[in-house]
Amino acid sequence: MTSTRVRRPRAPRPWWFRLGAWVIALGVVLSVVVAVASSSSYGTTEHTQRNQPLTLPRTALPSSLTELETFPATAQLSGPVVLEVNDTGVDARRTTGGKVVWSYHRTDAPLCASSATGSRMILMYGDGTRCNEAVALELATGKRAWSRTIEAAGPNEIIWQEGTFLSVDEQKVILYEPTQGFERFTFNAVDTRFSEGQESTCQQLDAAGTILIGTLQRCRSSSGDPWSYQVVVNSVNDGKPLEMGRTVLTLPDPQLLAVMPDGTSLLRSGETVYAAAVGTQSPIPVAGLAVADDVTVEATGAGALITTGGTAYALGAPYAQVSWSRPVLATPSLRGGIAYLLSEAGIETVDMRSGQTASTSALVGELPAGAELKVDVSGPVAGITGSDGLTIYA
Repeated sequence: MTSTRVRRPRAPRPWWFRLGAWVIALGVVLSVVVAVASSSSYGTTEHTQRNQPLTLPRTALPSSLTELETFPATAQLSGPVVLEVNDTGVDARRTTGGKVVWSYHRTDAPLCASSATGSRMILMYGDGTRCNEAVALELATGKRAWSRTIEAAGPNEIIWQEGTFLSVDEQKVILYEPTQGFERFTFNAVDTRFSEGQESTCQQLDAAGTILIGTLQRCRSSSGDPWSYQVVVNSVNDGKPLEMGRTVLTLPDPQLLAVMPDGTSLLRSGETVYAAAVGTQSPIPVAGLAVADDVTVEATGAGALITTGGTAYALGAPYAQVSWSRPVLATPSLRGGIAYLLSEAGIETVDMRSGQTASTSALVGELPAGAELKVDVSGPVAGITGSDGLTIYA
């Protein structure tokens, strides 16, 4: 006799049981995604941050400054923190006590460029040939604001100027917006003509600017011709460069120092600084200014501050002559329309346009050692960098 067992129909699972199964399955998928992400370049990142933002008092420098702390010479004062930068990233420390409040380091790629302005720090990482990744961090917390890939046709240099940063290689100049990291435009060397109606080969040598971007190029019609130089000024037009003008240069070995908001290019050739307005036929020597080997330039909408040979020179529009000058003991810093100069009297707060000293903060004690000093100011705190390190005063 043969018996047959008939299976009873299985009762349907309750809805909460089925929902739980879906949640478990989704968790497994997400864990796989996280594992894959952690194996990427950012998987080798050590990133600590603060939940409570550090604040900086909105006050000026006091009349007397006393030494608070010292840091390595590679450190810089920016916002509410002191930034110690090394080959892998940055440690942000308190200005008093030196405690690390946030940090960001990557071990899979070397740091190739960095800059801290305003409320953020931007770190650039590379592959040994070019800088190709960027991350922006909030100075007050260390939290990531954005990250992106940086394009380059070859070995590139990152140019920082107030409100912008640029990636420059022989073939491309790419302008980026630092608030969210957007690419504003790409200026290709192949799109340039050196002589009207004549094919030319051009290479991008340098670039600078904020509202209008000036690019220093060298061009020639054939490989047997000598190189000639020009500055091409572009503005942003619906995400593309719009040429505003260009100036052919007859200067030997020109160097681009800065590009002002109105598009005027400041150039150096030998011991002379020249101002080239947009599309001008020839640059004009800046009257009252002769440069030594050591030259630093900072530029904002209020003007350009050129420091050379122990003197700071201020240039205002149209930048063809020196507005005012002062002997200085350190490379100054420029924040908007205010210049901070280190003199025998202390740190002077100077109106960039008029050259008038608004206040002077005397330093208690001796200056840091070193022939090449630099001064920075952040609210009521000052920093002076020398060969032995960064000294913080308040």
